[in-house]
Amino acid sequence: MDVVAAALVGSVLGNALFVLGLALLAGGLRHGRITFSAAANRIYATQLMLGIAALIIPFLATQPGAPDVGRAEELSAFVAIVLLILFAVSVPISLRLKADAPGTIKSKEARADEPEAAAHHEPPALLPTLVLLGGSAASAAFVADWFVEALEPAMGAIGISEAFAGLIIVAVAGNAIEHLAGVTAAWKNRGDLAMSLILNSTLQVVLFLAPVIVLLSFFVAPVPLTLVFDPLLLGTLAVTGLLVYMMVVDGEANAFEGAMLLGLYAIIGAAVWFGPAIGT
Repeated sequence: MDVVAAALVGSVLGNALFVLGLALLAGGLRHGRITFSAAANRIYATQLMLGIAALIIPFLATQPGAPDVGRAEELSAFVAIVLLILFAVSVPISLRLKADAPGTIKSKEARADEPEAAAHHEPPALLPTLVLLGGSAASAAFVADWFVEALEPAMGAIGISEAFAGLIIVAVAGNAIEHLAGVTAAWKNRGDLAMSLILNSTLQVVLFLAPVIVLLSFFVAPVPLTLVFDPLLLGTLAVTGLLVYMMVVDGEANAFEGAMLLGLYAIIGAAVWFGPAIGT
């Protein structure tokens, strides 16, 4: 299992299962339930399922007997470009959804009446944001491999597999700040902010980070990274996307739903723990 592919999938699982599970568990235990915009988060969850479907298709299309056997690189590049186009289209929609969310300033008149508040709610400039995301994508693959290589002696000594390192350790360590922000928002009963932070972070991996890394790998990597991922990774993504959609569709969640997400994350971690240890 490629470490970079595992780290990408691990980032999705870390946000959609681990962080969202912690957020719902913490907020639910403190407030009984967490409420949020069903319409906005249903769109986010649908985007996530679409992105996951786009990651599954290259695997299905390149299996023996399938129409694209031997064309994994070409198909992966095409899928990556489509995902980037979808991401570009989704950005203004996401900004509009945030502007219409409870607690935000929704009209020009309101912005004129409250100039200071309006300044705090202005979205960041799009181009610098995309450049920053692109830079993050360019370094993510190198960081994942470097991180695992640096920890390889210790991981080999205690029997941690390469799959577990990429899927769990690299992903959790790389998203620590986002984890804290999402859980803190839920603890303060700010459901829309918590869901926006967590689901948008997940979407950025699926719709932007993964395709950018795939396209960059054609120029900087000895062997291009394709979107033909391990079946276990694809299966966990499919189950995660479905479960997240079912939990956000009604606009509220509780601590038990958070516990279920964490339980699934633990099961996935156990499934990859028993692989061959690094260095064996």
